[in-house]
Amino acid sequence: HFILECLKEFFSTYDDKLLRWNGAELVSRTAARIVNRSDYGDQQLHIKIEPTSKFFPISSDDIT
Repeated sequence: HFILECLKEFFSTYDDKLLRWNGAELVSRTAARIVNRSDYGDQQLHIKIEPTSKFFPISSDDIT
């Protein structure tokens, strides 16, 4: 279920100018949205969110 929600988010909000928006931040946004839904209840996602630096060890500003 979570992966499907991430795919929906990716296809509806993709921006080729924003690397983190399409990756690590997408996962965080999707998880937060699912947890905050009224029908979520006591379910658990069983995912571990890593810091953005794990996915992007250098800033996009450093890429020329």
